[in-house]
Amino acid sequence: MRFLADESCDVALVKALRDAGNDVLEVRLIKAGAVDEWVVDLALSESRILLTEDKDFGWLIYAHGQKAIGVIFLRYPVSERQRISQHLVELVKQQNEHLIGCFVTVTPNRIRIGRIPGD
Repeated sequence: MRFLADESCDVALVKALRDAGNDVLEVRLIKAGAVDEWVVDLALSESRILLTEDKDFGWLIYAHGQKAIGVIFLRYPVSERQRISQHLVELVKQQNEHLIGCFVTVTPNRIRIGRIPGD
């Protein structure tokens, strides 16, 4: 799978996805400090699912109709941070292409998958 990791994503998360055979670009290495709209546009133009821990992307997709290939929004408290990488790699392995066109919210105890409006 192809992903674009927002600056909010931990480097360990990016490494775990790459180790599992995924193609991951990092915003922090391409254009540090980029505005959210630019990040979503880059993910769309590169056909990549956006990985983020920033809830503003949900606002862009749902309230403003920003187009996206897919978004995975990670919501983990500090006490659960060590589990993010494992959960995300498992999610990608299980859902794979079904993640395209979806806004996925991942928490330690729940995964919510919804279609992106207009897709």
